[in-house]
Amino acid sequence: IKKSFSKNFEGRVSYTYQEAKGIGVDNYGKLTGKETWLDWDIRHALAVSFNAELPYSIFLNGVYSYRSGYPYTSEYLVRDEETDQLERKQDKVNESREPYYSNFDVTVMKEFKVRDYTLTMLVQAYNLFDHSNVSHMDVLKQEPDGYSAGRRLQFGIKFEF
Repeated sequence: IKKSFSKNFEGRVSYTYQEAKGIGVDNYGKLTGKETWLDWDIRHALAVSFNAELPYSIFLNGVYSYRSGYPYTSEYLVRDEETDQLERKQDKVNESREPYYSNFDVTVMKEFKVRDYTLTMLVQAYNLFDHSNVSHMDVLKQEPDGYSAGRRLQFGIKFEF
């Protein structure tokens, strides 16, 4: 859905539902021979973006994205009764899911015009709500093992003459 720029505002919303299935490959590279969720299967994806021109030459831009988590194959340890050694075993290929991903980035820009000169001040916030997005899963513990960067602010000044 798209709202064209009018009354100092424009926006877009998109949603995608998809299923990515195929013949699975286990964590050791062997074909499973069974249809399973593929590594890049993302069921739900939502994107919302907007641009607004506010009074006093202030411009605002925002982008929000949400998606369901990637699939992964969980593993567990089993003790072999004969050798008393631990062995890694797997659940069904890609039957577990990472937590969802959510991100909101915003940019605020203010222009000052003096004669033939333009000074632009800029503030950008990445992951504004500081959501902990999983970047890696520990397949044995079945919990996040790494996260993407948290909130990040960036300031800038541009001078045109």
